[in-house]
Amino acid sequence: MVHRLLFLLLGLSILALAAWDIWRRNRHLWTADPGQPQKRPMSVVPPPDPEPGNVLAFKRDPYRVLGLKRTASPAEVDATRARLLDENAPEKLANMSEELRTMAQRRREEVEAAYAEITSEASQG
Repeated sequence: MVHRLLFLLLGLSILALAAWDIWRRNRHLWTADPGQPQKRPMSVVPPPDPEPGNVLAFKRDPYRVLGLKRTASPAEVDATRARLLDENAPEKLANMSEELRTMAQRRREEVEAAYAEITSEASQG
């Protein structure tokens, strides 16, 4: 008989602890005024939309475009540039679809722009 009472007491204490933990983690559900809209946590609030015509331009890191670390030597930069331009050469993609050729052309332009930025950084400083 004593074992049953101890087992029942243990079960009730576990249920009470679980209920308290649920209440503690979700306290905002019980304390909020039902007539007021609830505020979302800051991590969930999306950033505001930019105004029409005010487009944000994101600049890519030229070393990431080339797939290099910032500690790469000028010789590594030159070799990587040559390899990437060769991979995306129009002669190699002549038999491919128009979409792939357009993507390769964009990639070549990206590589050239990144290379120009890296070489200008090196010449300036």
